[in-house]
Amino acid sequence: MSLLWLDSFESYGTTIGGAPSPTGIIGSKYVATGENYLDVDNGFAGRGIEINSSGVRFTTPAINTDPTLIVGFNYYLNSTSYDRTNKTLINLMQPSGYGVSLYHYNGEVYVRQGAYNGTILGNTTGLGLQRFTWYHIELKVFCDTTAGTYEVKIGGKTVLNGTGNTDKYTDTYFDRVRLNNEWTSKDIFDNLYVCNSLGTVNNNFLGNIQVRVARPDLDDTANFVTTTPSANHYANTNDEVSDENTSYSQDNTSGRRELYDHSTITGLDSVIGINQNARLRTNSGVSESFKHLTKSGATELASSNVSTANTAYFTFTNIVEQDPNISAAWTPTTVNAAKFGIELP
Repeated sequence: MSLLWLDSFESYGTTIGGAPSPTGIIGSKYVATGENYLDVDNGFAGRGIEINSSGVRFTTPAINTDPTLIVGFNYYLNSTSYDRTNKTLINLMQPSGYGVSLYHYNGEVYVRQGAYNGTILGNTTGLGLQRFTWYHIELKVFCDTTAGTYEVKIGGKTVLNGTGNTDKYTDTYFDRVRLNNEWTSKDIFDNLYVCNSLGTVNNNFLGNIQVRVARPDLDDTANFVTTTPSANHYANTNDEVSDENTSYSQDNTSGRRELYDHSTITGLDSVIGINQNARLRTNSGVSESFKHLTKSGATELASSNVSTANTAYFTFTNIVEQDPNISAAWTPTTVNAAKFGIELP
């Protein structure tokens, strides 16, 4: 599997100009610093996340061990620090620290080894990025001390590529992606994807994709014993803004499941994969497990066990790159007919 991460930034609040909601929602999915300086804003499509202060960053969990990592995102250049020499776009993190970073300065983009003060591996000349403009930016890096390569695409066109030492810590790979900011910016991110080169599909630049959201809208096999306040299980788990413990379903019996139909996603041309998000907690603080569940046609696919001992809600993700019923790419029809949920092992 090549596809590692997708985020639409649609599930962190609905108030444009307001803080992510509920408090800590981004930090329950990413490792976040300075979340109180993030705002919900108008995205490239729907909503995005705006960075409002210096030193604010949020980082995916460790999701990769392949030497090649590819990241794409929509980016609104609204920067109040346009002329800073180290205005971060994104960092590829190694287990030991900052691996390779992408920056912009006065309309040009720079690839650096390490963090904002690292060795410049390459930069554009005459690119001319403009403020108050949306761009689709992609970065692909092969991690190696002697044969490292990098390529930057903007709007599907290669604007920078080169070779150099891209393995600062000799870890041989990048394990996380960090959205970062070294200066106050008010720049906006949307439609994030991350993939590597391991699989047979989604193993290169994916282009200007849109990450769309579907939420439960009908019970299929939903048999957790406790569901409140509605008798319809899906209605207690389909929050656009999570209400945490106001509405929920709950059980601790092996084999119980919450499997739902979901809202129809319109206007799809093709589907590169699905990222399931399940927001859960335990009551006891003792480690409990669940599995992400996908049903397509007559075929059910369960993820490996996911464990948590957190009594606060956390968001757990799972990528399903292909339709398990046919072992091939999802189509708009099969995605909209599929059912998703969780099961207790």
